[in-house]
Amino acid sequence: MAKSPEQIQSEKLFKKICRKLGTTMRDHQMIEEGDQILVGLSGGKDSMILLEVLAERKRAVPFDFALSAAHIEATGIGYEIDRKKLTSFCKSLDVPLHYRSIKPDLEQDPSKAACFVCSWHRRKELFEITRELNCNKLALGHHRSDATETLLLNMIYHGSISSLPYS
Repeated sequence: MAKSPEQIQSEKLFKKICRKLGTTMRDHQMIEEGDQILVGLSGGKDSMILLEVLAERKRAVPFDFALSAAHIEATGIGYEIDRKKLTSFCKSLDVPLHYRSIKPDLEQDPSKAACFVCSWHRRKELFEITRELNCNKLALGHHRSDATETLLLNMIYHGSISSLPYS
């Protein structure tokens, strides 16, 4: 069966992303022999593409590194990700997936936005899993425009000037 124009375009875009990220990873020595990398998998397009690109890099580079993914489910916030979709996606990439559930106390500090509290607890849990699995690197699908978006949302909805921490 012939590929649709959308499929062809999607494959070209993925190859372009792989090339650009591959060059960046090589130039900055972001992945080295023996690395144990955990990818924080939110289920959004950024983290899904990041995991897929890293799985592709694992097949392409002349050295070995381990790749795992982790999804942190925050209960009690009215949002759920499709677990089957994440599990199937990771299985197709031959990447082990680790699930954790957390229940952040959104009432503990009313001066902090619920999104901040939830994000902080998710990140804390990712660091715990990173340690438990003896991973030496944690990869997240966040980028500069995420920080800008967070800043604007905090200013509009919470009247505070705060964003993702610079790293």
